[in-house]
Amino acid sequence: FLYFIGFAQQEMPEQRVLLPTDVVPRHYALRIQPDRASWTFKGDVSIDVTIKNDNTTAITCNAVAITVESAALVVGTKSLVATPSYDEKDGTVTFTLSAPAPAGDAVLRVSYNGVIGDNLCGYYRAKYGDDAYLGTTQFEAVDARRALPCWDEPAVKATFQLTLVVDKGEAALSNTDEVSRCDIEGTDKVAVLFQPTPKMSTYLLAWTHGALKCIETSVNKVHSGQPTKIRIFATGDNAQKTGGFALEVAAKCLPLYEKFFGSDYVLDKCDLLAIPDFAAGAMENWGHITYRESSLLVDAANAATRDKAYVAIVVAHELAHQWFGNLVALKWWRYIWLKEGLARFLEYVFTHATFPKWDMWLNFLSDIQNGALIADASAAKRHPVEQGAGLHPREISALFDAISYGKAASIMRMAANVIGGDAVMAAALRQFIHRHAFSSATSDDMFACLAEQLQRTLASPGVPSSPIPSFTQSKMNTTLESMLAAWVTSCGPVCVFVKADKAADELSAPDVGPRVALSVRVFACADLATGFTRAI
Repeated sequence: FLYFIGFAQQEMPEQRVLLPTDVVPRHYALRIQPDRASWTFKGDVSIDVTIKNDNTTAITCNAVAITVESAALVVGTKSLVATPSYDEKDGTVTFTLSAPAPAGDAVLRVSYNGVIGDNLCGYYRAKYGDDAYLGTTQFEAVDARRALPCWDEPAVKATFQLTLVVDKGEAALSNTDEVSRCDIEGTDKVAVLFQPTPKMSTYLLAWTHGALKCIETSVNKVHSGQPTKIRIFATGDNAQKTGGFALEVAAKCLPLYEKFFGSDYVLDKCDLLAIPDFAAGAMENWGHITYRESSLLVDAANAATRDKAYVAIVVAHELAHQWFGNLVALKWWRYIWLKEGLARFLEYVFTHATFPKWDMWLNFLSDIQNGALIADASAAKRHPVEQGAGLHPREISALFDAISYGKAASIMRMAANVIGGDAVMAAALRQFIHRHAFSSATSDDMFACLAEQLQRTLASPGVPSSPIPSFTQSKMNTTLESMLAAWVTSCGPVCVFVKADKAADELSAPDVGPRVALSVRVFACADLATGFTRAI
């Protein structure tokens, strides 16, 4: 999600809300026409769906704060009237069909109206200057439903093609490149059509329109050699004056990620937009990354190193999400750490690689790991890195905190060291990406890739018996997967017991000397959870 700023407040647990799985979307053809005078918009969407069961009488999807004007389900040559009814508490709309629909492919067509609010979520207006506005979006975690009826769950992926109707001369941007720009006869409007997106989660859909200027560069993809256009957008002349450093970072970082992940960035362009009215640090919308102005724009010639480092790590964080979160989504929000913790870990890997003189790992210890330790020691703030399954949409925003980011990043840094360092970690992450690309994953999927890579490394010719002295499965009373699972499912302080084992002499080695057995166990609040023992 967003680049974390501050501690989130935990909310009371509610019942998890999931949509029925009997109807699933494949493609959204969306047309959005804003009205700046009233700050409302008109939407039209045709959703290609697959109906799994015969005699389907209703279709339920997500919708909040939008009013359906008309809806129909087109099945072959037949058009069935779809009558909407709303559940405001759960954020859903159910379309009751005028006749049962058979299993197979169909198109759900909906015309509706909505509000362009000022609450920094959904489709909203971002104010700057005395009375100037951008129209922009912020959909993560569950606010795409404020802009269109949709299946607003991270694992329910589809492709999108957007047409955005804006004033002539106004910049219009979305996830993909513009295909065409057609004048609307008798008006001062223009309809901008964008290329279809990759298969992706609804929360990654994004658009922005208004008075924006850009600077740009291009880099060649590492594997295909095709160009990727990188642009920095901002209001006024801000991109030209203070956007150059972020452009430099993005141009250096993107090819490094392509090498690291073993796969090219999917899209032909990557836009980074400075939004003047923005709730968090940044948002990784695929190809249309939005930032708080202070997270993207910096006067590199006069700024302190810490200010430049902040911009660099935010840019690196969001670019990491183009693979972790975008290419591979989450099965559900309980696994939020899987993308945010990894992105926080990788932002330091790549910022350190790009600017080694900054010694970013010292900042990681002071800013990230220590912050996570403080949160984990607080009864009011701590929670397991991986939350329970029963998350209501209203609870999801509370997950974006120092635990899901900082503690998760620290666990991934620890895992990298355990399995043999950055090179082995990179191989495990490449395997994870290739195995789950354009799909979704869980914590267990990640742990399996880490464990497989560890075993592959240990079995390689010329590799020591262990990346860490005496670290082999035979010396442990648990597997790597269960060890990592204990870290992400338990919370609270970690207690390390050290004692000399009677069999310590058996563990001695000439090159290392006597050793002791360490028993490491993780406390979940006041209760001892699980742990492992190994010799070091």
